Amino acid sequence: MRVLLAGAPGAGKGTQAALLAYQLDVPHVASGDLVRQSIAAGTPAGAAARDAVARGDLVPDDVIVEILRSTLVLAGSRGGYVLDGFPRTLAQAVTVDRVFGASGASVEVVVHLDVPDDVLTERLLARGREDDSTAVIDHRLAVYRSQTLPMLDWYAQHQQLIVVDGDAPVEDVGTAVVRSLQEWRLRRRLAS
Repeated sequence: MRVLLAGAPGAGKGTQAALLAYQLDVPHVASGDLVRQSIAAGTPAGAAARDAVARGDLVPDDVIVEILRSTLVLAGSRGGYVLDGFPRTLAQAVTVDRVFGASGASVEVVVHLDVPDDVLTERLLARGREDDSTAVIDHRLAVYRSQTLPMLDWYAQHQQLIVVDGDAPVEDVGTAVVRSLQEWRLRRRLAS
């Protein structure tokens, strides 16, 4: 199964993606971690991503696709993945579908963790990352609303979107994610 965990910054994508990947026995592909590794390694793609990350902007599409390309194709060929943090825009979702579809590595289903903005801000400030100032958080949430929500609408139109309340204890969110995916799979089987 090829699952994208989506949600605003601080929604718990990383935590839930790791738990789900373990349950599905597929790799957890964390785009943020791969971007940070590319920046730290000083790769050309990492250098291109560094300035966008510092501003709180999304990494340019061509850069993030380059960073993730080999990881997604390999994971897709081995039975799937749980992807966290990419795609984040409609253009990226269309690119993933076009670039990775032929190799069987495109996103199959999206789980959106829905969390109120005030909770997101509190969570982000509490984790204490250098790039999590109040101004950057506000900007990141605005970018999320303007650029990621249209992508979620696109996946919904293709019957690939599941929405889960992410403002609950970690275990409850995890249970809801698994239950929702099982129901989605059953609906797909019955429809075919």
